[in-house]
Amino acid sequence: MADAVGKKSLLCVPQESHKRIRRLLSDPFSMNSLSKFVERFDNMLCERLKKVQMEEKSFTVLDFNMKVTFDAMCDMLMSIKDASLLEQIERDCTVVSDAMLSFPVMIPGTRYYKGIKARRRLMETFKKMITARRSGKDYHEDFLQSMLEKDSCPADQKLDDEEIMDNLLTMIIAGQTTTAAAMMWSVKFLDEHREAQNRLREEQLSVLRSKPNGALLALDDLNSMSYASKVVKETLRMSNVLLWFPRVALNDCSIEGKFIKGWHANIDATCIHYDPTIYKHPMRFNPSRFDEMQKPYSYIPFGSGPRTCLGINMAKVTMLVFLYRLTSGYKWTVDDLDCSLERKAHIPRLRSGCPITLTALHDEQQTSPNGPIKKMHKKFLM
Repeated sequence: MADAVGKKSLLCVPQESHKRIRRLLSDPFSMNSLSKFVERFDNMLCERLKKVQMEEKSFTVLDFNMKVTFDAMCDMLMSIKDASLLEQIERDCTVVSDAMLSFPVMIPGTRYYKGIKARRRLMETFKKMITARRSGKDYHEDFLQSMLEKDSCPADQKLDDEEIMDNLLTMIIAGQTTTAAAMMWSVKFLDEHREAQNRLREEQLSVLRSKPNGALLALDDLNSMSYASKVVKETLRMSNVLLWFPRVALNDCSIEGKFIKGWHANIDATCIHYDPTIYKHPMRFNPSRFDEMQKPYSYIPFGSGPRTCLGINMAKVTMLVFLYRLTSGYKWTVDDLDCSLERKAHIPRLRSGCPITLTALHDEQQTSPNGPIKKMHKKFLM
């Protein structure tokens, strides 16, 4: 993995470096940064959902969300809006992502070989951006700029260029692949459980009605989405987009009579999330199970402890905004019910990508007696 994302990636550095790098990378995930992200992502999502609905064609939820989350992450991290540059970076990031768990042999044509070549191209692209920022030719208020403005700080208060570039790549890949897959699973689960879908839509319409027509979401609005938060939790529990977490036991403890200090251990999230002694009827999609407080370490979609995923709040916020826009503005039909999984993917995702066709709520309401609701949605979607 380190060959693909970089030896100074937060995913790969040893404990002594991890704490420092994690602290310095925290800026994009602060409340202030999340607040800006919510508004930008909501605006982007609103426009793109409306576009695919107006085309009246089926589209795959996975591909749609891979693209929109990628564009949102690149905007937040590096303020990239140029379509050709975004396309180039996305293509190379996909190749690197595919190589992360491949067999490390540098033979032309293999996923590993292609991944290393793509990584080198990405590093060159990032270097050019950093050079342009330092020369004063380019300036944006974003994550990259905040890192470069610390150039004059002591070594323990800044990241070197290799650390910046490795973690730019890490955050793009981690922020895109897992979150997009989770959003795909949420659509599938909600389609199969209409009662949960209707309850979620009722809550989201309540949020919509509380805001001025056409207003974008604010971070504070997410606090009133209690059922949506449970839908997100249950989706993450059932989908297990991160199947396991590799760890090293730094301190001694006994497991079945064996002391494991120094051992490599894989924490199996799926076994925990599907354990019937922890979750009643674990294979059922039931957001209301989170009405009750969970036992410690019984819910670990983002890991736990010092190496908990840094983007945990970003992922939750992204999913909440997506569910809000989808359920308050549209209904959908799933066009391919095939539940088989993609074989070569390193995270669980449907081979079909979950293709759907959208119907705007205001179109459906035109023959309904609920006039006020029809009018409100019409204004909202214009």
